[in-house]
Amino acid sequence: MAQRTALLDCKLAEMEKQYGLLYARTAAAQRQDAHQVRQTLRRLEEEMAKSDAMLAHSVARSHSPAVRALSEAQLHYCREMERLSATLEEQMHGGAQGKAEAAALYAEYALDFATQSARFALAAALRAIEVQKRMEETETENERTKETEEPHE
Repeated sequence: MAQRTALLDCKLAEMEKQYGLLYARTAAAQRQDAHQVRQTLRRLEEEMAKSDAMLAHSVARSHSPAVRALSEAQLHYCREMERLSATLEEQMHGGAQGKAEAAALYAEYALDFATQSARFALAAALRAIEVQKRMEETETENERTKETEEPHE
């Protein structure tokens, strides 16, 4: 269990770091001019492309059908969000204020989706911990049963 707990702790630390970056980059962008925001966005898009490539590689080499399906869902989500983002400009109507409102609404929904994804991640982590705890309890109970069944000399 310690190894699995350490893995979850590591993933949670990574998630915390990413949410910290999300907050910090968003706050910093609000103080920057449009050119600086565009540069930050380009760097982020490069990071996302690398992450997508790693995810695609994970899909290709996964032996577990469940892990493969989850990776495929993540990859599909990433590609769909990229597609929607690329067409956002075309979908916005009205003047500059209307476009800004539409972009803000899109960002709000993307953040809501991230929050929902965090809830799904929590549920998955809790299920994994529950299964591990039940297994440990069964092993402990089996050991106790063995000890009571062994003849004492």
